[in-house]
Amino acid sequence: MVSLESKKAMAQRATAKELLKKPEGGSVLFDPRRSFWKEPFGPLRQAEQMELRLILSRSMGACRVSLVVFADDGSGMKRFPMFFCALERGREVYECRCALQQPGLYWYRFEYEGTEGLVKIGKGPDGRGRTGEDASWQLTVYERDFHTPEALKGGVMYQIFPDRFYRSPHYTPRMRKDAVLREDWGGIPRLERTPEGRVPNNDFFGGNLKGIQEKLDYLSSLGVNCLYLNPIFEAASNHKYDTGDYESIDGVFGTEEDFVCLCREAKERGIRILLDGVFNHTGSDSRYFNRYGRYEELGAYQSVDSPYYEWYHFTSWPDAYDSWWGVDILPQVNEEAPSYLSYITGEKGILHKWLSLGAGGFRLDVADELPDGFLDRLRERVKKEDPENLIIGEVWEDASNKISYGKRRRYLQGRQLDSVMNYVFRDGIIAYALGGKAQDLAEKVEALLEHYPKECADLLMNILGTHDTRRILTVLSEKGEDGRALLKNAAVLQFFLPGLPCVYYGDEAGMTGEGDPYCRGCFPWGHEDLALVSFYRKLGGLRRSWKKVLARGSYETAFADEGAYGFYRRQGEEAVGVFVNMGENPVLLWDEQEGRGLLAGQRRLWQRELLTGRFPGRLLWLPPRSAVVLGRERR
Repeated sequence: MVSLESKKAMAQRATAKELLKKPEGGSVLFDPRRSFWKEPFGPLRQAEQMELRLILSRSMGACRVSLVVFADDGSGMKRFPMFFCALERGREVYECRCALQQPGLYWYRFEYEGTEGLVKIGKGPDGRGRTGEDASWQLTVYERDFHTPEALKGGVMYQIFPDRFYRSPHYTPRMRKDAVLREDWGGIPRLERTPEGRVPNNDFFGGNLKGIQEKLDYLSSLGVNCLYLNPIFEAASNHKYDTGDYESIDGVFGTEEDFVCLCREAKERGIRILLDGVFNHTGSDSRYFNRYGRYEELGAYQSVDSPYYEWYHFTSWPDAYDSWWGVDILPQVNEEAPSYLSYITGEKGILHKWLSLGAGGFRLDVADELPDGFLDRLRERVKKEDPENLIIGEVWEDASNKISYGKRRRYLQGRQLDSVMNYVFRDGIIAYALGGKAQDLAEKVEALLEHYPKECADLLMNILGTHDTRRILTVLSEKGEDGRALLKNAAVLQFFLPGLPCVYYGDEAGMTGEGDPYCRGCFPWGHEDLALVSFYRKLGGLRRSWKKVLARGSYETAFADEGAYGFYRRQGEEAVGVFVNMGENPVLLWDEQEGRGLLAGQRRLWQRELLTGRFPGRLLWLPPRSAVVLGRERR
């Protein structure tokens, strides 16, 4: 019997032989997104061995070929010798194996000594190797023991803006004197300004926790296993990002008992509740700052002797203080102040309280404005309560190499976040849906997966819309055509690309709306787009059917050509193929008789599920604005 290791070596030699026979490719061949050149793909676990291969034209006269690895700050440069291992048709194959012992962000390139001295081989514009390039490839190395929650992988997340989801008649809201409870469910949210130019955000429609509880069966029908709630703690506004008291549920939404009941019933249905953690700032109208004297407790605005005074930074007490983006109703906190750190992350702190009452984790508001020390402590506390608790950060860019306030961040290296909100995929999907090239979306997907540890990629919060963006149907309808057709295909990508699809409440029902506050309208109960709801249910059902491959499966681009995009997800012998056509012309996937098409020769492999394509006899065409999902099961 041939060992697995021997089979692997034989396959690598065969691949090298085929590559060496090809005349094209230039003097340097290296593509880190393909397993022959770099294994494993993407980031490394601490001390994990990496194998690299490089092919050079013999005419280059290369000798003493090296892999050069250096830390993000340019320090700690290491050279690993590459060993000659094959020669054919004037090309030389070099290999090396190495491991990095410390987590961090690294960069690598190659060098060799030639007739004119030392020559660099760096990252070219297409991501492949090229001589004379100064750009290097990114290499993320993460903690050896870094693991993320398994139960949520392969599921569906759903985001709710609590005031606008469902108003149960079984709870009477407790309103502030300056708040307005509207009776016109479905009305247009108000955007009014005070004479000082402020938006009070004090109109409420009465959505509550009991209402969410009463709709858990609906959420289960969509395949939801994680429910992300925008802030529910006491605060003056309807959006609740101006926290008044971290220890109390806002009376508009319900009671602590209501929260416990919601978590309990959700858990019975396999649904985890994710809370919004707003820890970068509080409200000026809070027990901690207490600018308006609403609370009995002595706030930082009222006295320098307040127990909360060290939480804030005053440039001239009491009226000049740091605030979030200069918004004075949101005074910024010093997250590493000892008393604040203890209050949030301590043994009996805020995190402990809500996790012990049933929450399954936190989405962290403006995570890129939270310091490393705070995030480290937060993770320790959240995971101590339960390793399966989830920590998602709000980061709008590539979180693996994000620079925030002049400092490179380490969110995804194992001691801070589990994963992040995936605005990168969102932007790519929308651009593609509105006429962009499939190649651009494929590049965004591959680049992110190359940079993110798989533990993070499997839990990416894949969004098309949130409370901070225009409604996705509004965005996709701006070209004047039927946005619903585009939305269906965008949703297919959202549900099958690596990560956890997160549906913003009402997107599945056809809700529209411009930016804040109009993207935060009331769910149209009784007026839903039932065909669209049914489509989302089908997507949720497909994720349940293929949970194993979608939870942990690999990703591979099948093709990306103008309007046509296809990819595979594989896990063991199971596989799913997803093929989308956002272009203006039909695309032939295969013609069995003629042996042509983008998937020629593979028809027998795929025989499972069809979404919006069609099978006219022996052909499979993807008409414009259509998608097909096909699966292969273990035989």
